[in-house]
Amino acid sequence: MYKLIFIFIFITEVMNSTWNEYEVPTASISSHVLDISSGTPVKGIEVLTFIQNNDEWIRIGKQWVKKNKQNKNEL
Repeated sequence: MYKLIFIFIFITEVMNSTWNEYEVPTASISSHVLDISSGTPVKGIEVLTFIQNNDEWIRIGKQWVKKNKQNKNEL
């Protein structure tokens, strides 16, 4: 059983345009999910990505983390 999980999300590119509800940013995102009690990758975690449009948050992506696999699919 996992005691604590940290999700590190690194945005590798910053988009300089304004977003509206139809415009999804093209920034690249990488995530690393580790079980800190054992130091091993965790599988079965869902990573969700959102953008803020005025006062609401809009989900723009969803991806499941696979154990020991680099997930190259876009969120």
